Amino acid sequence: MLDTVLEHPAPRRTFKQTMIFDLVLGMGLLIAVGGFTTGLMKVYLTHMAKQSINQHDYKAAIHILNRSPIPQFLSGTSGDNNPSELLNQALYLDAVERLEADHDDQAALSQLSRIPAGSRYFNLAQQFLNERTKPSSLQLEGSALQLEEKTEEEAQSDKLFDEGTKEEK
Repeated sequence: MLDTVLEHPAPRRTFKQTMIFDLVLGMGLLIAVGGFTTGLMKVYLTHMAKQSINQHDYKAAIHILNRSPIPQFLSGTSGDNNPSELLNQALYLDAVERLEADHDDQAALSQLSRIPAGSRYFNLAQQFLNERTKPSSLQLEGSALQLEEKTEEEAQSDKLFDEGTKEEK
């Protein structure tokens, strides 16, 4: 029996194709698990922030959303679960609560100014800012006009340039 086994040549093993397949499969699974974990973390953080907002603990919601380890491009743009929109809501509600307690709270006004354009709380924040802040005595209107004054040297160089182009024609 031993002689018959030794007479047969050993089968050739080709690992290249199976190793490449295993590597691709492993990388795919790693990306899938990472995406799933990121999604779970996003759901957990937005849930915690919503709970803090519902309990009127706006500072906790702001802290949770500012310290979120999820990058902005992975946060998504879904309506109520958008972390940036929840942050804007918490900033707005915290600032309004602080302004109701103290009408001249500058920290609350600066918090309202942190709400970016495009948020549904932006117009409300701008109304509060316009009501609470004193307008500047200097107001810009219309457009800008710049008059160009040429020195004598520049006028001479322009004349030389104009004369040079006439001679070429």
